[in-house]
Amino acid sequence: NKASRELLVAEWHKRGMRDYMGLLTDAVSVGTFELTTAQHKELKGLKPQHSLRDNMTPIELTLTTLGEQATHEITKSTNTKDFREHYKVAEQGGRIAGDARRKIEAATNQQVVSKKNYLSANKKELADKDKDLGDMVKRLLGSPKEE
Repeated sequence: NKASRELLVAEWHKRGMRDYMGLLTDAVSVGTFELTTAQHKELKGLKPQHSLRDNMTPIELTLTTLGEQATHEITKSTNTKDFREHYKVAEQGGRIAGDARRKIEAATNQQVVSKKNYLSANKKELADKDKDLGDMVKRLLGSPKEE
């Protein structure tokens, strides 16, 4: 996911789209999830400074990668130049991922976009394991005996 994002960002930078990255990213996101990145963060209960990617479920992350990779490949193959062309390509890349999302939803009868905060769930699980380990160490060492 990170590599795909970096390739797309580098391509946009190379083509003079640095000032439009947020708009282009949102075009991919809307095509994929029918949500802007800000709306997706809000759905997950994230603050603006939190990373959406770090909190996506694996399937959300996979679809994000698909949309960005498709956008990157289309940008290269069509030699996209101005903002309008880039925006149309970003929408197209997002639609490719959006089509995949809808097929997954139809096959599973479940929504892909989730309020579930994946990183938080993992952190909670790790914290629980850390607490269990800490309790075990305390039991092994025993509490100091009073004399």
